[in-house]
Amino acid sequence: MYTAASGPLQLDFWTCFFLDEKLNSTFETGDRNLSGDNVYCKAYGRYLGGIDSQSIVIGHITCVAICTVIFLICVCGVLANTLNIILLRRSITQGSLKDLLLVLAVIELLGCLSAMIYSYVIVNILENLDRSKPVFQCFRISNIIFSVCRSASVYVTILITIERCLVVAFPMKSKLWLEPTKSLSYLLFALTISLVLNLPWILTSTVAKNDNFLAPNSTLEYFPYIFKDIHRVESQVFVNLLPPKLQEALIVLNYVAPFPLLLIFNLMLHKSIYLWNKRRARFSSNHHEINAAKMFSVVVLILLSCHTISCVIFYTSRFKEVIFRELMLVQLLCVAFGGTANFMVYYLFSQGFKEEFWKLTGVKRVII
Repeated sequence: MYTAASGPLQLDFWTCFFLDEKLNSTFETGDRNLSGDNVYCKAYGRYLGGIDSQSIVIGHITCVAICTVIFLICVCGVLANTLNIILLRRSITQGSLKDLLLVLAVIELLGCLSAMIYSYVIVNILENLDRSKPVFQCFRISNIIFSVCRSASVYVTILITIERCLVVAFPMKSKLWLEPTKSLSYLLFALTISLVLNLPWILTSTVAKNDNFLAPNSTLEYFPYIFKDIHRVESQVFVNLLPPKLQEALIVLNYVAPFPLLLIFNLMLHKSIYLWNKRRARFSSNHHEINAAKMFSVVVLILLSCHTISCVIFYTSRFKEVIFRELMLVQLLCVAFGGTANFMVYYLFSQGFKEEFWKLTGVKRVII
């Protein structure tokens, strides 16, 4: 257990997110060298409007509104991705593309389910409706699943983009490169990367009973349970497994790497489509592959837009040492929207998907 004699204790990111820095001067400086400070936050939580009482009230209302929108979008996302799984199995015959799109749909389905729980629990903790240990445990588990699904969605999307580039640019050789066994190994590699990037949160954070002496007369005393870093509280095992510098590198890669990677590979995909259009007379039989590539480029653009916002929010909290609660929830909202939007892209750009949808509903489609 941590004792005051152990020196200042850095609190977990999400503990700092929930604390109100207006009432808690201990957390404002973040200076671990100040004598008398039991704890500190690397970045403290606040609302965009400021720290006056009116801004805090508006901030609370805004956060609840954003979480409500997130919950509703995720409900649509669960339904949309369930339909994606059913309809993609019926409408696509290509082996590697079909398998990868199905995996992506499953990942986004899990992401939407976890985001639903995640947004609901955030409101409970932030508004002090329920701050029991099960609620904090639920928050941690749903956040881990959401974070892994978010990363997996990015890297599986990148993998599908590469697959489309190869199919368009090298239609004959790609059949050898994208054999089922090889495609599975590529997929496992992408999923492993997603898991590794989230290890700092999975391995080094836990829910622990709050020690009241940590910061008396502060908002911390209103939290019976908080998130703590395991390696700072109980043991040195995780320090050896994940040194602080490695943790920092993984966190940066998790939030920043998707932006340039999605941008680069989407540009490569557009270039492949452009080159194909210049010589399409020679590859007239490859139209269905091109249509699939064009469809998926839209998926990548949506995901790229969502992660652009993630990058901005990451840099804001990292270098300004402030966690704006509304922005963090907007980030969650964007990721949830990205996981929901694929259904509409498939419906608008894939004739086979559209036809299977109307067959599934049992409604006769009327074309005017």
